[in-house]
Amino acid sequence: MLYERLDALRELQRQRLADVRLAPRGGTPQSRTERDVLARHLERRLDALAIGDLPLCFGRLDLDDGSTLYVGRVGLAGEGNDPLLMDWRAPKAALFYRATSGSPEGVVRRRHFITRGRQLLAIEDEVFDVAALGGAASGALHGDAALLAEISRTRTGHMRDIVATIQREQDAVIRSGLSGALVVQGGPGTGKTAVGLHRAAYLLYTHRSRLAQSGVLIIGPNPIFLRYIEQVLPALGETGVLMATVRSLFPEVRALRHDEEAVAELKGRPVMADLIANAIRDRQRAPRQDAELVFERHRVVVPRAALADARARARRTGRPHNDVRRIVEHSVIEAALTEIRREHHAGGLPPLSSEDASSLRRALRRARGFREAMERLWPVLSPTQLLNDLFGSPALVRSATRGLGDLDASLLVRERSPDPNAVPWSIEDVALLDEAAEQLGSWTSAAERRARRRQVARRREEVDYARTVLRDLQLGIDIDPEQFAERFAEAEGTNLSEQAARDRTWRFGHVIVDEAQELSPMAWRAVFRRVPSRSMTLLGDLAQCSASWAPLQWSSILEPFARGQWRLVELSTNYRTPREIMEVANAVLAVAAPGFPATVAIRSSGLPPTRLSTTAAALPAVAADAAAALGDQLDGGRLAVLAPPPRIEALRVALAERLGSRFDPLNPLGAAVALLSVGDAKGLEFDAVLLVEPGEIARHGRRGASDLYVALTRPTKRLLLLHATALTPELEATVTLEQGRFAGARREVDPTAGSDSGGLGRKRD
Repeated sequence: MLYERLDALRELQRQRLADVRLAPRGGTPQSRTERDVLARHLERRLDALAIGDLPLCFGRLDLDDGSTLYVGRVGLAGEGNDPLLMDWRAPKAALFYRATSGSPEGVVRRRHFITRGRQLLAIEDEVFDVAALGGAASGALHGDAALLAEISRTRTGHMRDIVATIQREQDAVIRSGLSGALVVQGGPGTGKTAVGLHRAAYLLYTHRSRLAQSGVLIIGPNPIFLRYIEQVLPALGETGVLMATVRSLFPEVRALRHDEEAVAELKGRPVMADLIANAIRDRQRAPRQDAELVFERHRVVVPRAALADARARARRTGRPHNDVRRIVEHSVIEAALTEIRREHHAGGLPPLSSEDASSLRRALRRARGFREAMERLWPVLSPTQLLNDLFGSPALVRSATRGLGDLDASLLVRERSPDPNAVPWSIEDVALLDEAAEQLGSWTSAAERRARRRQVARRREEVDYARTVLRDLQLGIDIDPEQFAERFAEAEGTNLSEQAARDRTWRFGHVIVDEAQELSPMAWRAVFRRVPSRSMTLLGDLAQCSASWAPLQWSSILEPFARGQWRLVELSTNYRTPREIMEVANAVLAVAAPGFPATVAIRSSGLPPTRLSTTAAALPAVAADAAAALGDQLDGGRLAVLAPPPRIEALRVALAERLGSRFDPLNPLGAAVALLSVGDAKGLEFDAVLLVEPGEIARHGRRGASDLYVALTRPTKRLLLLHATALTPELEATVTLEQGRFAGARREVDPTAGSDSGGLGRKRD
């Protein structure tokens, strides 16, 4: 019945939208405006109702006052506006996630509907008050069947929403208040990412009037992760959220590579902000001699002291470098006029009139000599120009590192590019470019700055006008004036998230950061810059941090930016990883992050992790065979082959030859088998994982053990280790060798056969 009502409402809204669009475009300006407002509202409502075959109604509440509530993905009303289905984000719907046998909060029975598409598969009842239900409760089920059914489903390459199975501790996080920074610390499989995305949907539902004007930004660790989660919010009816990585926060550049570990670690330090400040001050050059300005019929010498005074006056403002260029120009021009007046007085000429002075100022500003003097004294700099010049000059780097402690300045030096816009910037450079942009201010021309100010003013007028129109129309529908103004915006693209993506200075109403433990101190400066209100949700696990700057506690990240404006909650239940795998992972955790508590796995797969040993030469072929065999066992599920970066290319060739269309290196989430480094696999989950050379992963860098912990906790069912080099002692002690022939293998491994061996088996002791 509910699906039929949903389809009927969609058809009704579609027909109303068609009627509005086909209506004559004449009439008064107010009538045309009203049609556009209504069309926009109908489009948004259609988007919210476009759920396809996703679960619509997934729960029912029987309350102690005799009433019954049905909870679902969207809110639906019947013909007479009688409520049929309550949106899961509504305040009353919180009972569906919050009620327990110890604290039922007026709930007599909670019913879960387990569905596939539009087919009802099972009903699960949790009874909190048998007496209130009488005999009807005698045959009721009690347990976690809905949750276990959901987490046992095969993976599809994209994250699904968990709206039907949100747990009590997760719901408390999702519905937490908007103000301040909320830190969600949780181990693998605790649902941090899902909680963050559902929190975004909840906040947009609850605080739409506030967030629709400024937008919500979600920051993920890499582009693969963003593709993995991209379908969750649309499935929850929200499409206007901007998703980005730290590398895309500076829209003027496209960074594709990482620096070497030592360079990346240095560029991530907070001291780099001081280094950039020093580099900018070095470009504000102290004058070494007087400046001679020749223009029209005049020759003026501006004393060195006057130039130095102009420089000092601009520095005292404390404003960004480019923004005070006008102050320096004004000071130099006035110093030149002072010299001209002195000459007039000495020569007995009449004093300058105000008209003459204005004419001389304009002429000076156009003079080539004046522009050359300004470029020496206070040049207009772009972030790319500043850092390209800085890193391309050992002398500039040495000067910028003065007084900043023991920094290896040579790590920052690289070849200077003739074109700052053609520099192959690293991902670590992005935070430095953003810092430089903040300290430099606008580097566009005066005309462009004026155009930008006019655009901002025009936008403000459009929103004010939209607010007035909506108030006068009294349509009785929820329309945000900012979104209404977008309808008539002249700027390219009318989507708020598209505008925010192009504008580095955009300030968001709320920011969500996933895998937050991976951000460097410099990256955090860029993130906090985008949310002055400090309304944030930070999702992470300090034990999984693989970066060299790994923080020991969240306070070291947050106190410098949000002192007293943050709170910490912890998720401790692992819904994803089977107990058999977590026993191995927890042994590694004890080494990777001593003192961090292990998460509690709630289910067993019956499949303990196993390992295969082979030779170095045979490893790619054995990996390909193992991937084929595991893939055959997954019944449509997803397999990830995780390996150290130096092994990726050889594995790619072997997998492509063995697996054919089941493997697509260009679309790892769309194929049955994905080949990824551990860094690219952060935040993802797969039915099975083939982990290649885990010992190499553990021994790489200062945080290799944390990377190994991450890799071990990606699968939901099966884990197989493949190695030619030594394992860590923890893996040796907890993972058993495959006995005999591995199911699905083409041939056995002969450890004496060298590179011709490609099967699966175990080394002879």
